[in-house]
Amino acid sequence: MASNEKVIIIGAGVSGLVLAQILRQGGVPYEVYDRDDGTHWQGWAISLDKCLQSLYPLLPPDIQDPAQASPNYHSSKPDGFWVVNAVTHESLGVTENAPRGHPDNMIHANRDHFRKIFMQNVKVQFGKTFQKYEESGDGSLDVFFTDGTSTKGTVLVGSDGSSSKVRQQLLNGFKAAPSRYTSILGSVTVDIDLSAKLLGESNSGLLVADKDQKANCLVLDHNKDGTDLFCWVLAYKVAEYEKEHMWARMASPEELFEKAKERTAHWPDFMRETVKRTGPEGMYRPFRLLETVLEKDELPRGRVTLLGDAMHSMLPFRGMGANTGISGACLLGKSLLDGLKQDTSVDDILRAYEREWIPKSREVVLESRAAGAGDENADLSGGRIENGGP
Repeated sequence: MASNEKVIIIGAGVSGLVLAQILRQGGVPYEVYDRDDGTHWQGWAISLDKCLQSLYPLLPPDIQDPAQASPNYHSSKPDGFWVVNAVTHESLGVTENAPRGHPDNMIHANRDHFRKIFMQNVKVQFGKTFQKYEESGDGSLDVFFTDGTSTKGTVLVGSDGSSSKVRQQLLNGFKAAPSRYTSILGSVTVDIDLSAKLLGESNSGLLVADKDQKANCLVLDHNKDGTDLFCWVLAYKVAEYEKEHMWARMASPEELFEKAKERTAHWPDFMRETVKRTGPEGMYRPFRLLETVLEKDELPRGRVTLLGDAMHSMLPFRGMGANTGISGACLLGKSLLDGLKQDTSVDDILRAYEREWIPKSREVVLESRAAGAGDENADLSGGRIENGGP
């Protein structure tokens, strides 16, 4: 790989931005494009832990520590969750709350806060919707956008989410499979008493497991007036899941609110109260949960590859989506930097990355699916629980 070869990244989610930061630190030319206008709320919370040991050594020193995204950063409280059986209301344990800087440390934060940190000193060209790419015989490729503009590079990375347009062209129309789960989500500001019940023995919130539905309720921000902003996502499945999903897409905020109250009527009182206080005004438009399982361990050879949800979108039941995406960005970024030093061909770099990361990420997708198919004792912690019982 030559030092003047440019990497085109489609999608400015956390995985694409992390890759851009790694390339920037290594002096590899890159461009980042995103279809949104830059004001779209990415929302909700994600947690990083499994990826941190790979991430930190590759980040440039001129951006903030990602740990600063956590609402608990200034209190020095370690992030972590507790897991509750929704039927018995029993605590199943608390995730490892390792101190900051420890190898097992977890960073939990609003996705937007992470993106703002990873976007520092990275120019993102917003409002650019990918249309197609064309590879040339000279080893370059042209990327075209729906507004009539184009750019030229030598590597194209599709980091454009579970409905990736790059993947659709690369794999001849491949689409992610819709999950049987329907999602309902909301956000609510609560007082210190209810917040304490939601946090339990943790500092970040809780995961709730039932036979046919799972939920998380996670803190996004600690407000100056002593209240806390929480987001919650309820995912449930019914026999006629396609019909249910269509209903959720068309339902009014009032209807979604009533459905959430109905589905959680037997849950612990603090969860019922949280949903009740959300009200119709706190409800958001549901999103479709999609799974991407690539069957082959290598993509069609060329100068195009995939990253993040474009390669491995999964059910959000084990907290591994962002961790897997960022770990993949670290592997791909380091592979490109090493390839530059060793003058390795782009084909060999991408082939090695895919042969390692497609099977690894596919396994994580299937593990998350298994957690969703499990009963109320399913391991929603992703193997992070350190002790059981209250």
